[in-house]
Amino acid sequence: MPTGAWCNRCPRRRYLRGAIPANPVLDPSSAAIISAANLATNVPRAGGPEWLTPIYRTTNSDPAYDPPLQYATAWGCSVGGSIHIPDAATRELPQVPNSDWDGWIAVVNTDDNTVKAIWRADKSTGSWRGACAGSYSLHGNGFTPLTGVGTGSGSQMGVGVILFSEL
Repeated sequence: MPTGAWCNRCPRRRYLRGAIPANPVLDPSSAAIISAANLATNVPRAGGPEWLTPIYRTTNSDPAYDPPLQYATAWGCSVGGSIHIPDAATRELPQVPNSDWDGWIAVVNTDDNTVKAIWRADKSTGSWRGACAGSYSLHGNGFTPLTGVGTGSGSQMGVGVILFSEL
């Protein structure tokens, strides 16, 4: 997974991190798009969990994990100590053994103002582990990790994602 150093030349626009303002101008097709996504019957993930990265709000009172990371040494992967993940949390599906699956899980910790994510996350042994991970400031630009790494583009997992609550 690249560290994203090449992206230091990329513009860091706030629109990737800002909340959608109240009363935004909506596209005339918005109702049709929402209807097609069938959000009313498939909350919290439209169309099921496949290929959608779950992003959970968490606090320091949720269980803490110090996940072993497969590429910690080679790629500098780290969540910066522990990551708090709610008990009921699940990661992106499907998990296909011996293939290039992503399996992300991301958490927004409102106590320490971080966004942490694990790539190829797995809890089949009762504790979270993964291939790589990173930690970013909740109020940062989404491209400068506090520790570890993000996606292949160097961004934080979840940056620019439109949340269901915003729909």
